[in-house]
Formats: sequence, C-alpha cells, structure tokens
Amino acid sequence: MASASSPQGDESSPCTQPEVDWKGTKVPKAVFDALSTKYRGQTWGKDLSYVVSLFDDVVEFVPPAHGKPTVKDNVRTILTSKYDPAFCTNIAYNRINPGKLLVKVFKNQNVPEDVKLKLATVSKAECAVVFKKQYDLKRKSCEDSNSDALKAIENECLEEEDPSVFKENARQSILDARSVDVLSEGEAAVLNFYLACFFFICRIPFNCVENPFFKRFISAVRPAYTKFLPSRRVLSSTCLDDVYEETLDTTEALLNRVPGKETLGLDGHTNVRGRGTVNFTRMKQTISTYVKTIFCKSREHTAAFHAELVQAELEDRADKFIAVVADNTGNMKAMFSILQKIFTALFFIGCCVHVLDLLIEDIAKIEVIADTVTDFHFISSFMRRHGLLTEAVMQKAAQVFGNKTRSFRVFPLTRFAYCYLMVNICLYNWPVLIDVPKMPEYRLVKAKAMSRKKKDGTSCGADFLKFESLLKGDIKTRGEGVHDLLRPISSALHFLEGDSIPPSYILPVYCMLYWHLVNPPSQSKDILDVDSLDCLKRIGRERWLGTSEKVGLRHNLHCATFMLDPYVRAAVKTVLGDEQFKRLERSFNENNVLAAFKNYCGGKSDSKYARIVAEYSRFIAQDGGYKQKLKNVNMLVKLQLGDVLKEVEDEDKDNKLLVLVHVLRSLRSIGTGVIFWQGLDVDSAEQELLA
Repeated sequence: MASASSPQGDESSPCTQPEVDWKGTKVPKAVFDALSTKYRGQTWGKDLSYVVSLFDDVVEFVPPAHGKPTVKDNVRTILTSKYDPAFCTNIAYNRINPGKLLVKVFKNQNVPEDVKLKLATVSKAECAVVFKKQYDLKRKSCEDSNSDALKAIENECLEEEDPSVFKENARQSILDARSVDVLSEGEAAVLNFYLACFFFICRIPFNCVENPFFKRFISAVRPAYTKFLPSRRVLSSTCLDDVYEETLDTTEALLNRVPGKETLGLDGHTNVRGRGTVNFTRMKQTISTYVKTIFCKSREHTAAFHAELVQAELEDRADKFIAVVADNTGNMKAMFSILQKIFTALFFIGCCVHVLDLLIEDIAKIEVIADTVTDFHFISSFMRRHGLLTEAVMQKAAQVFGNKTRSFRVFPLTRFAYCYLMVNICLYNWPVLIDVPKMPEYRLVKAKAMSRKKKDGTSCGADFLKFESLLKGDIKTRGEGVHDLLRPISSALHFLEGDSIPPSYILPVYCMLYWHLVNPPSQSKDILDVDSLDCLKRIGRERWLGTSEKVGLRHNLHCATFMLDPYVRAAVKTVLGDEQFKRLERSFNENNVLAAFKNYCGGKSDSKYARIVAEYSRFIAQDGGYKQKLKNVNMLVKLQLGDVLKEVEDEDKDNKLLVLVHVLRSLRSIGTGVIFWQGLDVDSAEQELLA
C-alpha cells in the first residue's frame, strides 16, 4: 500500500500556536488545518485514492475535556459509504487505511458490481483477486448459457427446414458425448462417502440401497459404479464410521472458528423405547453440536449420577469450557452444587427456555385460562373432525379473507407454548366461525350425528350442542384475554431458544416478561379475578428468583453480561425509556456482577479478580477512553433502531415485551457486546482480561 502522509503541525507546544476560529470554537492552527483539509491531509496514490473516494468525508471535532485540543486526540474522520449509508466508520486522525476500506467495499452487497470490477482490475489485494475470479466465472457461465440457447434455436429451425438432417445430428450428438465409463477405486470410495451422507442426513433406511429400482437408477447414471455400490451392512458399519469421524472433525473446526470458550449442555429424557437417556451437547454462540447420548440403564437419575457423567465429560479439558447448562429442576440444582466444588471457575446455569416453558405451564393451569384453552381446543378439534364442515368453512373464509385464510390447528394440551396460536387461529376465523351453525352443511352433519348413538348410549350429537353453546357464550372475550396474555410470553420463549442469543439478552427479556405479568393487557385483566392476578405475579417472581421448591432462572452471569453489553443496554433503554430502564437496573445490584467475576476467577479474590473489578469500575465510570466509545455505541443504536421500531406492527406497539423482542432480533446486525470488547484498542492487560 502506498504510504500515507499528513501535516503533523507543531503539536509539541499547542499553547504557543495562534488560535483560529473553527465554527465558533478557538482552536490551534494545526488543528484548524487538519479540520479544514480533505481527509485531514492524508494522501495516497491514484488507486488507493479511488478507494477512499467511494466514501463521503465528514470531519468531526471532539472538544477536549481539559486543556488545548490537538490533532491527535480531538480530530476524527467519519467515512460513510456512498452506496450504503448504514456503513459508517469513525476513524482517528491520520488512521485512514484504504486497504481495510477496500476489503469492506468488496464485502458490501450494496456497492455496484461495476465499481467493484474497476477496483479489481487495478488492485492485487486478495479480496480483489477473489472477486475478479468469481466475476469471470459468472460471466463465462452466462456466455455458455447464451451459446446453448443459440444452438437450441438453430436446431428448431433445422427441424422445420430439414427433419432428416436434424435427426441425424441428434443421434450424432449422443455418440459424441459417449465415453468409456471407467471408475477407479478411489473415485468409488468418494461416491460411497457421498452416498452414505445422503442416506444418513435424509434418514433413508439402509435396505433401500439394495432395492432393485435404486440399483437400476445407479446403473443408468453411472454403470461402472454398480459393482462398487455398498450393501446395507457396509453402509451401517464402514461408511458410518467414515462419515462420523469426518463429522467430528468438521464440528471441531466450526467450534474453533467461534471466539470464546464452550458451554456444555445436558438434557435427560426418556426415548421412544422408554429408556432413560442423557444427551450431551457442546455449544458456542451461533452453533450447537451434538456430542453423545448415554443410556442410564438401571442407574437412578440422582444428582450424584448426573454429576458423575458431567465430570467425566469435563475431565482433562475443563479449561475449554466456561459454563454447564441443564434443565431447571431440583435434581439439576443439586448436581450444580456438587460440580461447583470441583470446577470452581465454571458457571452452572439453568436453561432459560425450559424455565419459560414451565412458566407458561403454570399460567395455563390458572382456572379461567385452563378452561378457555380447553374450550378452544374443543372447537379446533371439532372443526377438524368433520371434513365436510371444514371445507365449507374454508370456502367461506376464502370469500371473507381472500388468499389469507388460516386453517384450524390442534396442539396437545401439554404444548403450552403453542396455546396462544390455537386460540389465535380461532379468533382470526371468528367472523366465519360464528355463522357455522347456520350453514346447510352443518345442519346435514348434525342431523346424521343426532340419529346415532355412542356405545354408552348417549347421542353422538352432544358435541354439536356443546359447540353451539360455546359460540353463544363469552368464549371470544375469554379467548382474546388469554391470547393477549400468552402471545408475548411465547414470542419471548421462541426468540430465546435460538443458539445465537447472547446471555446479555436474558435479563431484560425476563424483566419485561415479569412486568407484563404484573400489569397484563386490559382484555386479560377483564377475565382474571384478583386471586388470578396475584397468581400471575407470584409465578413470574418464583420462576425468576426461585423458591425452596422451584429453581429460579436468574444467574449472576445474566446480570454481569447485561452490564458489560453496551449495545443491549442502549437498545433496552431506547425501548423502555429512562425511568423504566432504571427500574430494570434496580432488579439486581453490583454484588451480583462481582459474584460473577469471582466465579470466573475460581471463587478467589486474587489479583486477577482485583484487576477485573478495577477495569469494570473504569468501564462503568466511563473513564480511560470508554466515554467516547460508549457515546458512539449509543449514537449508532439510536440511529439504527429508528427504522427497526417503524417495522413493529401497530397491534404490538403497546406491548413493551413484544417491542423489545422485535428490537433484539435486529440488534445483532447493529452490534454486540462481544464485538464491542473485541474492537477495543487493548492497551492494558486489565482491558484484555475483561474483554
């Protein structure tokens, strides 16, 4: 890269320099020159200058906290892409690097292809070479496609002018494409590997490989491969071993690409054959991988037994892990207590999705909610049970809703997270549903049912009478109340169950969920009595803080990561406002954060812990350069979230929990706490340690 140059000025004694007015502020001459000069005086060769010219140049003057301003500390450059205003970078004085900008230009999808091509023809950078190669391949592919299309047109004309010549050419083309089919053992091994992957990933029974029609297909595609085709026994042994070993290598490589330490997850359940198992997974943010399944056999599922399994998994490589995650049960809590004494530097955390599932289950057991869900389950089941009736309703719905019809769905009453969806579909179809008893198809189906008897002697038409009774009652009002209460909670659950959610999101989401339960929507309040409202508050509190019988979700790590993530803090503050944000911060205290740091240090108040606490104090106080960095984060988040908030549906804008979930879905594209800390110009061992 051509060397950059810039006027440095006499910065050794800024007080002796004459001061010049810069937009109402008196600044030294050197600072004024830097502010007034394009790119602050940096120059490059022709090619690199073109790279920088793709960005709008805006100068930024940062007023000094004390003393006279200098070009080094108080003059910055903001470069904004001319093709993508969302891409904006704030650069220190004399630090514009065209090479880094070049890489970002090629990565940006909004930069026109002709601009990238111009850069690729003059630059020898790796990103330019890769782009040029891909561009040439794409162009050649288009030319080949055009050539094939031209030949097809010529053949069509020839078929009309001289059919005999056309047929002769067609036969000859087949012969020209013919080649002797020879297959080496190495090539056969490659084909067997890919065939095995296809069978395993698509869950195809192994005996299909010996099906005569499958063999006929292989013979037509590649005759020479027929004799190398593996049997089902080879597929289930040799091929399975080969694919498994390579999958382990691929998984290890994927995990290593993601920064940070791993999290070990375990989940005990009973499989389809009724056998007790424990599944283990290894996770990092954005990736979750299966490790193995252990069959418990005759062993009792005690805390000591599970601790023994985890200890065996962590043995000799505990330093690669930062946390262990399991379900929030008393058994797992006892297991955590055992393991914490052995692995003092690991975090032992309950699964947030499991807690939310239990929370919805607790809510769904409140009498009025349970009765309402049961009634809507009956309506959905009733509609799906009578095909003629379902078709008539869907035809009527098509007239009312056009192509936006929604079919009735039934979920097991134990799938509490989907209760609201079943209610939602019924409410959506209510304009049609209310008129179902008047339909001729309904009267026909009902008449046939009334004439039949069940084995117990009761009429088969009892369900029709119940259906009509429900439609005449207050079920719609109850359904709207239940839907408005459960939908935000289910949305939060499904949002948090992804493998790309940072732990810093959990605390604000759950706090908003708790406030949603404390102050439910008006339609929900209308159907709940005082005892039910108190029950909602108690459920929310118990599932977060825990009781003697229930394991709470909140962990010191959730508090610490929330405090260390400036992006999520800025986003939450934007959604909640200052007052409610302060309430959220008061839901825990500094001791929770310090306890997480101490846990990370193995439970010791040693020098490492002291350095972390000291750097954290600087971060919270916005000392040592943090102030400007945090200011930039807040400015960026506010700027980007303006468009995100406009996308919130009108019906959701009054529910802060739904708004927060919507904002957090988009926040990763703006920035994360990990990006913030990795992007620091680490100038001390303490900053590096905290990062």
